[in-house]
Amino acid sequence: MREVHAKVKQLARYSSGEIIALFVYGLTAGFVLSFNKWGGEVFDAGTGVDNLIYYTLISLFILFAATYVQKIVGAHSGVVPKFHFSLWSILIPLISIFITAGTVPFFMLPGFSTTENLSHMLGRNRFRKGFVDYMQIGMSGTVFLTVSGLFFSLPFLQNIFSGVNTTFFIFAALSLIPFDLVLKPIDKKCGVSNACGIFFCSRSLYIFAIIFLLLAFILSQTTLFFISLLVSVGLAFCVALLYFLYEENIFPNS
Repeated sequence: MREVHAKVKQLARYSSGEIIALFVYGLTAGFVLSFNKWGGEVFDAGTGVDNLIYYTLISLFILFAATYVQKIVGAHSGVVPKFHFSLWSILIPLISIFITAGTVPFFMLPGFSTTENLSHMLGRNRFRKGFVDYMQIGMSGTVFLTVSGLFFSLPFLQNIFSGVNTTFFIFAALSLIPFDLVLKPIDKKCGVSNACGIFFCSRSLYIFAIIFLLLAFILSQTTLFFISLLVSVGLAFCVALLYFLYEENIFPNS
C-alpha cells in the first residue's frame, strides 16, 4: 500500500506548464459555456461576469478532478499522462462562438483533453503496448466524468450546484471526440486524445463509453442514482458485447 501511495505521489503531479494549460483551457471553456448567459434579452454585465466566473470555476474543477484521476490510473502503470492543448483548441471555439453569436453547441469545443503519455520507467514498461495505457487513462477520465454527471443530477445537488451535472456530461462527450486525428497534420506536438486511446485499443470499449454516456444522460432525469448507474452500465455492456461478438464473427453468416 505504501508503494502504491509513493508511486502516486511521485507521478500524479502537475507541472507548471500543465497548470497554466489547465487554467487557460478552463477559462476558455467557462467563456464558451457562459457566452449566452449575460442577462438574456437585456444585457447585464454583472450577471455575465458572475456566470463567467461560475462556469470557469466549474470547468477548472472538472478539469483538475478528471486529469488527476487519469494521473492516478497512469501512475499505477508507471505512465505519466501530461495535459496540454493545441492552440486550435482555443481558437476554434472562440472564433465559432463569435461568428455564430453563441448558437454553436457546446460540443464544438474540440476535445476535452489531450494526454501525452510518457513512459516514466524502463524495464517492464519499456515495450508496453502504448494504446493499452492510453485506453486505461482515457476510459478513467470518461467514466469519471459520466458518473459524476449522473451523481450531480440528484435534485438536492442541482439546487446547490446549478448546471454542474450538464457541464460534466459536456466534458464527457468532449472526451470521446478524436479531434487529434484532425489536428495531427497541423500540430505535430499534439498528443493522443482520450477518444483515440480508447478507440484504437478496443472499439468495443469505445462503444461502451458512448452508450454509457448517452444512457446516463437520459436517465439523469430520474432521481434514482444507483439504479440509473446500474442500468446504464448494464445496457452499455450488452451493446458492447454484441458488437464484440459481431466483430469476432461469432454470429453465423446468414
